[in-house]
Amino acid sequence: MRVLALLAILSSWVALAQDTVRQPPSVLFAGYDEVQPILSSLADVLPSALKGADKTQWSDWVARHDQEIRMRLERGDDDTLVNWLLFGTSFTKQPRVLLDVDLESETLDRLLSQRIKDLVSALVSADRDERKVIARQLLRAKGYRFDTAAERTRLEQHFRNEVKRVLVEVQKYGRELDAAHQSGDAADQLAAEARIFRDRGISLDTSIFPGFAIEQALAAMKEQQLVTGQSSWRVAIVGPGLDFADKNSGYDFYPLQTLQPFTLIDSVVHLKLAAQPQTIEVTNFDISRRVIDHINSLHERGKDGKP
Repeated sequence: MRVLALLAILSSWVALAQDTVRQPPSVLFAGYDEVQPILSSLADVLPSALKGADKTQWSDWVARHDQEIRMRLERGDDDTLVNWLLFGTSFTKQPRVLLDVDLESETLDRLLSQRIKDLVSALVSADRDERKVIARQLLRAKGYRFDTAAERTRLEQHFRNEVKRVLVEVQKYGRELDAAHQSGDAADQLAAEARIFRDRGISLDTSIFPGFAIEQALAAMKEQQLVTGQSSWRVAIVGPGLDFADKNSGYDFYPLQTLQPFTLIDSVVHLKLAAQPQTIEVTNFDISRRVIDHINSLHERGKDGKP
């Protein structure tokens, strides 16, 4: 996974310096001459398609890999909307729907139907809540509309089909893990856990826990004098993430949020590693345009003195 993550970073460079929220991204693929030294150093662990790759093979692979990632990002968006539908509390008063139950039961079918109707009604409204804006954009991009009763019925059926798809995937993951655990081989179990989400949609979820780990690492580096205090800091974060709705409990009463840029700044200040907070510069890279747009909007609101 680390090798693929590195190759994914190499595969495209997004020009962010001149971006605003309204500008489309500029994408360039890294050329073979740029990555050849890295491919050589990773020769023993490269994907089979890249072992001994020449310029043409690299160009073919990087374009194909880019499309695969974009497809997984789209599936990740679909999964996020399903999760919001099942667990969200901001658009409905209905109980949450759990995926470890029989979706064919009459009671659960009524519950799911009502949650779907409530979500569609929320999307039809003129509410400019960021979640609803994103959901409308994603659904419109797939050809769904909200204007007529027939269009809303079609959208309701789409959500029902998506819930069934996710349930099938969850059951498949469970069977794969069960099979690995039954083997009794720890290596097989570890390998199965590492591969289980290899084709799953890419989630943009983030967590506060890496922030604690980074602070501990910085504190240890400072103690060992690997980093010095009171200097200026320029930091890059690859994949800061963006929480649409909490995946464990479905909390969506708070705005969308990204955590790592803020926890990192907080740690640098807390550990007195920067002369002043104003000397800290954080640059964010992410494979999802939405994350970067969200951070840009935070920057603009901050400059205007808004929360």
